[in-house]
Amino acid sequence: MIRLSPLLTLLAISLPCTLWTWLPRYISGVEGFNLPSERLQSSNGLVLRLLANKRNSSIRRTSTSTITSTSTIDKERKVVLFKLNCAASNEHENKLASSNNGDGERRIVVNVKQRKEIIKAGTLNLVKTMAGTGILALPMGVAKSSDFRSGIFPAILLMSVLGCVSAYTFGLYGRLIHASQAKTLTELWEKTVDKKTAWFISAATLIFCLGCGLSYSLCLGDVSSSLAQTIGWEGIWVSRRFWIVVLTTTVLYPLCNLKSLVALAPLSLAGVMAVLITTVFIAWRCPLVNPRSPYSTIIPGGGSLLMTLSPQQFPKFGTTSKGLLNPSSLVLFGMAAFAYLGHFVAPDLYHSFVSADNDDGNNLVSSTADTSTDDGVGNSHQNHADTDTGSDNAILNSFFRVSLGGFVLTTIINCLIMAFGFLTFGGNSMGLVLNNFSTLDRGATVCRFFTTISVLGGYPFLIRACRREILGLLKLFSNRDPKPSDEPVTTTLLLVSLTVASMFLSDAGLIIGLAGAVMGSALAYIIPSILFLSATNNKNKNSTINMEQKSRPRSMLLERLFCRFLVGFGTFAAFASIVSILGGV
Repeated sequence: MIRLSPLLTLLAISLPCTLWTWLPRYISGVEGFNLPSERLQSSNGLVLRLLANKRNSSIRRTSTSTITSTSTIDKERKVVLFKLNCAASNEHENKLASSNNGDGERRIVVNVKQRKEIIKAGTLNLVKTMAGTGILALPMGVAKSSDFRSGIFPAILLMSVLGCVSAYTFGLYGRLIHASQAKTLTELWEKTVDKKTAWFISAATLIFCLGCGLSYSLCLGDVSSSLAQTIGWEGIWVSRRFWIVVLTTTVLYPLCNLKSLVALAPLSLAGVMAVLITTVFIAWRCPLVNPRSPYSTIIPGGGSLLMTLSPQQFPKFGTTSKGLLNPSSLVLFGMAAFAYLGHFVAPDLYHSFVSADNDDGNNLVSSTADTSTDDGVGNSHQNHADTDTGSDNAILNSFFRVSLGGFVLTTIINCLIMAFGFLTFGGNSMGLVLNNFSTLDRGATVCRFFTTISVLGGYPFLIRACRREILGLLKLFSNRDPKPSDEPVTTTLLLVSLTVASMFLSDAGLIIGLAGAVMGSALAYIIPSILFLSATNNKNKNSTINMEQKSRPRSMLLERLFCRFLVGFGTFAAFASIVSILGGV
């Protein structure tokens, strides 16, 4: 085994981070060079990148009564001509034209290729948002209720049901944002429920992000310690506390103080790779998939790495079964709420499609001709509203497609890692399932390396989200705008607090379960249901939006009943999960 100098390794780690911190600042000042114009959002430590809109020369604005021939328009773009008839007719078929029809016509140019690219990018980033360190704790959630292999089936059923519910509430956020055009969840609460209690949304998001940050610090300490043992280091060099301090001061601190996080965008791809590689690796190490797995206890002669495991890592099966209805199963509920929580990026995701449409000629290119008539003031206005409605529906449909794709993929990944991790280690599945694997396992070493890169790249986005919520709450309660000097001070205090807390805590699964049970349940189940109930309540005078509950009374009534159930279910499950986790039931 090749031994590497610890000091040279630390230098190799800190030097690239220093360059990554200062290189973008230097390049941005070079004449003729501009950084990519990408709009980035933070979520569970992950990047939500919006593709830069490129206008194609084939798109032409309609400035006169003559419309450019559609044969010259790029095949990758869909051109829809909406005719605003200046006469009395308002029928929809008269709005669609395919040739020159004179004055009063508008053209909507929908860049189909660009929209598909944004949908693909949004889906992958939504998966990356949810598939963080939380998925690595799911096997332990199953182990809390049973160490029999048959216990995985009700666990998969529970994860699938919670995935469907989480996808529904995520879509509910999209519908509410669509109706209110709110930019943040806090603004959505202000428009729907009450301005006086809107601070609760910021506090909930802050607490959840702090829980994510703490789990990230614990994950960094665990995987870095395992990597050091693989290299062959000893003593303080394999201490998890040592690596938490070193990585925080030499890597995370300069990255978290970057003015722009555009330079960290490539690490989003590393995060997706880490999830996929870890999923495939855990599946291949499962004895039921690969009978010759080095962790197999099924066939004689298998399990070549079992002797390198400690008693806490060794597979354990067939001793305890408490059942899915036991309170211990609520530990898995809290972890599932954490693993499926990407709801706080819903406003950014929705407005990414709005920005794309606005940048592409504002989607609606109007002619200079006068479209009003003697008796058609309402006609012109109505046609314009219909056109906007078509564009809005396209935006909302794109949001739903991203939501569906993201949650389906996340559910599959969650179930695979949960199932294969539990079927490999059973009742001894640890809070971070990678800790169960031997330090001599090369595949586990690769997974730990990519996980480290993913966490280091996502940590600055978590810190930025926490800082934004803290400064927002400070502005709300102190009635003063934050100063520029408040940002680095807040960043330093956050890093110090999370680092100190990670010194005294060691179980990432405990933190993930608590964060998911408390704020995961609130953001994923309780808050969106309350928002929907308030928005569809005609008696609510505080709400500034209306979800048109009179248009479909029966379906709306059923949906309101379901949302009431989610409020009660989320509240009960949150408190029960906290009791189960802290009580060690």
